[in-house]
Amino acid sequence: MSEGLGNETPQESQNPFQPRPPSYPNSYPPGGDAYSAPSQSPYFFSDPHFQTGQAANFSTAFPPGQTSNQITKKPLFLILSILGVLIIIAGISVAIYQSDRSGSFLIGVSTTQPNSTVAKTTLPNFSEITASVILAKINAVPTSIYDAVGTGSGQVVAPPSSIVGTPLTKNGKPEILFIGTLWCPFCANESWALVAALSRFGTFKGLRTAYSSSSDLYPNTPSFNFRSVVYTSPYISFSAVVLQNSDHISLMTPTRQENAVFNRYDPKGEIPFIDIGNSWLSNSEYSPQVLSNLTFAGIANLLLYASQPVSQAILGSANYLSAAICSADNFQPASVCTSSGVASAALALGIHVP
Repeated sequence: MSEGLGNETPQESQNPFQPRPPSYPNSYPPGGDAYSAPSQSPYFFSDPHFQTGQAANFSTAFPPGQTSNQITKKPLFLILSILGVLIIIAGISVAIYQSDRSGSFLIGVSTTQPNSTVAKTTLPNFSEITASVILAKINAVPTSIYDAVGTGSGQVVAPPSSIVGTPLTKNGKPEILFIGTLWCPFCANESWALVAALSRFGTFKGLRTAYSSSSDLYPNTPSFNFRSVVYTSPYISFSAVVLQNSDHISLMTPTRQENAVFNRYDPKGEIPFIDIGNSWLSNSEYSPQVLSNLTFAGIANLLLYASQPVSQAILGSANYLSAAICSADNFQPASVCTSSGVASAALALGIHVP
């Protein structure tokens, strides 16, 4: 783990797991990014009083050539339709806003029969949907961008360090162990590099989005939540222990083996903690300040430009993590481990690529 490396002073916390102190002398003025999508609803209001054949309920004094349906039904129907759509859109907008904090939501839909019970439809977890969209963007970043980024042009200030120990394995494959929290901003920024690196070796299922604490350094840093994730790879295994949520409430407890590894290589309990097969140890490789005031979509979109500090920090860190993983899994797959971006990171770490 690294010592304090800068003039910034993290806020004190009563929690035993402390984020790593920042070590980033170069500030990055965030550009920001506005991301919005218009609310659309598939539901439309329908009033049974305006069905064909019920015009007798209204006045019959109409101008020549006009009927009650023509003069009364259309304007009132349009007004009620617009009002109904607006109410539904407002309800969906509130539900989506709440779901971004709670993780799931319900929408009540009235049936066409009077006096019927309101039907509720459970929709997919909103943060999981967001994560799947962002993950697709990360997976779409071409190898040429990783290669152009290389070691990050100075944005990566704390590359992985080598450690010595009994090989850490799971299911017969080298294990990558992550331990962190959702409130920690340094865990948040490192989660981007970890997702980018691991996506080159396997696939995620159940990945979710989150934000770091609003009252800590670099508040509300966009993050990935590994709590319910399932990772599949023919080369490596991945285990994640998310200790606490953004409100410092306990979520997961390390196993005896995970706790032993954590205590051996990180006796101070600093987070994030990433053990790569007991061969390499990684923490926060770049400053969360790089991601300040950016949205999930804004960060993902910047990854397509190798000259941007965001891509240099995230993809540069991913190249370092990939090089460390390659050294632990016998350099598989070759398409990743022999790419020039990973090879340059391996050279910087003193890893010989066959």
